[in-house]
Amino acid sequence: FLVGFVRGAIARTALPFLQQRFLKAPPPLRALGAWALSAPDGGTVGSDTLRGRVWIAQVIAAGCLPGCRDRLEAQARLPEHLADLEHPVAQVTFVVPTSAETALPHGLVALAQGDWFALTGPPERLDAVVSSGLRAAMASWARADAGADALEFAAVSSFALVDQNGEVRGF
Repeated sequence: FLVGFVRGAIARTALPFLQQRFLKAPPPLRALGAWALSAPDGGTVGSDTLRGRVWIAQVIAAGCLPGCRDRLEAQARLPEHLADLEHPVAQVTFVVPTSAETALPHGLVALAQGDWFALTGPPERLDAVVSSGLRAAMASWARADAGADALEFAAVSSFALVDQNGEVRGF
């Protein structure tokens, strides 16, 4: 028992140093570039707001509730999994308007608090960040077709990791 305890203590002491040496962030897939979208409070949040912060992005369609409620609840649980990180990780949900629904879903506005931003805007501004940025990055990562527009991409149940420089690192 004592030998096992000593081995465990040594491994537990050495592990953080080994992780720092061998674990590296994945390479950037694509830079998102400059963008700005509308927040529920009427303000604007964009690439300048999030510069210097790591964030997790998700894209949903405006009319998806209640169908995507499980995705939003999964996103609401992210902070408890990220609480031990040295720097807080922001969350960004891009809401793509459908032809029938253009407002931010009320359920999302109620969930998105603190470092969670729910953003929307005109289709051309959303396409700049969602289709040309996130979707194109996912296409290069998954070796898939990059031709989907923002609304088609909203159907993909995925989170994107974006680094402090606005570069997509993975899904």
